[in-house]
Amino acid sequence: MSLTIRTVAALAAVSAIALTAMPPSAARAHAAMAGAMQCLFYSGPDGDALYANHGREAAGVMSFVRAGGGMSCKSARYVARALIRQWNRRGHFARTWFDGYVTWHGRVIGRRSWGAQIIRYREFTSRTSLTFDWQVTVF
Repeated sequence: MSLTIRTVAALAAVSAIALTAMPPSAARAHAAMAGAMQCLFYSGPDGDALYANHGREAAGVMSFVRAGGGMSCKSARYVARALIRQWNRRGHFARTWFDGYVTWHGRVIGRRSWGAQIIRYREFTSRTSLTFDWQVTVF
């Protein structure tokens, strides 16, 4: 089985798990995001997910991207794609980074029962935020 097929199969499994009900431990983090708007990247059954590969040993999926603080989905998609490019290059997200316009500050705010991290990046000048689920599969 090729690496591409294994990657797609693993990410599809992670995405399927992500569609299950939210566990109570993540309910508090979800309640804090009640005003956030979910942003889709393309139409289709998996339109809320972005996939990443770092080398030949790790693949990640970013899903359930939510824009907060008045941030538009267009801006949220821009920041999310920048984070995916960052992970593809480095294998991790920088805690603080500059996107060419503003500085973003990130942290893990919770975990899902299946192991996905809930990550939030905030920008303090415009008071906007981006929150997403992140799941890594290691081969």
